[in-house]
Amino acid sequence: MGRLWMKAVERAGLSELVERALSGRGLDSRDLATLRASDVLLVAGLADAVRERHRGDEVRLLPAEQARLQPDLVRVQFDAGGSDGPTSSHRPRSRSVPTP
Repeated sequence: MGRLWMKAVERAGLSELVERALSGRGLDSRDLATLRASDVLLVAGLADAVRERHRGDEVRLLPAEQARLQPDLVRVQFDAGGSDGPTSSHRPRSRSVPTP
């Protein structure tokens, strides 16, 4: 994880959430709600850091219907079209994040 990403995590108030996710303790529904409201680049950085720590270089690209059948994925929905972050104009609607 880069220093720039960590600074952004700190500014967004997500340090404790990131620590829990990286340690493998998992995230609760409040954490997922927080991620839904967060900048998509921070969420993508967290997903990449969790993947790297717990899965190594394994990356799986799955169509949505197959992703729904995978028990070790968490599907996070984002509000489309929001304008509250630096990447808001290109915010995707959802991402699947591997659980440790």
